[in-house]
Amino acid sequence: MYTHMNTHTAARGKRILAMAISLLLLLGVACSSDGAGLPVEKFMDSTAGYQYPGLPWASSQEDTAKVIPMEEKGDSYGGGQIVYPARQQFTLDGQTASGEAEFFKDKLGSLEFKFVLGSDDSEWYEARVEDLTKLYGDPEERSETAVGNGEKYTWRKGDTQLQLYSVPSAKKLTVSIKLLSTAVIGQ
Repeated sequence: MYTHMNTHTAARGKRILAMAISLLLLLGVACSSDGAGLPVEKFMDSTAGYQYPGLPWASSQEDTAKVIPMEEKGDSYGGGQIVYPARQQFTLDGQTASGEAEFFKDKLGSLEFKFVLGSDDSEWYEARVEDLTKLYGDPEERSETAVGNGEKYTWRKGDTQLQLYSVPSAKKLTVSIKLLSTAVIGQ
């Protein structure tokens, strides 16, 4: 009887352990699928201007992929411009964005993070305007976008920019946060 009870207890313990491991793995997958947090509070480097943390302007595609995993193939445009989509999603205050890196003559020139929201999520956008203004001061420029009644805010430091813009439609609001180097783009 003692042996039977010990075997039964051991089997029960193994099942509990297996369930606990499965639960931890499931939670790990769920947490990792949310995407990387977008570090907007770290977009300013005191010497380099606006840039993604740990990713200097004019980086190669290979060096950029070490910081932001990207697809192996990008879309080519005239003048040596290639855009690579990020293989990961980015999150900011409960919303998820896709990302892309744009290279000019094989040098990183811009990064864009695009959020597609519901048409009634304008409060989220307004909160981003407030957050970026608190972090980086008043934008140097505010303009209406060509499409619809969207708007664009631009912060500048040297030859770098941080842009926040919105493009509304009847069913959605597209919000983009873009970092760019005019020195790389203008080469």
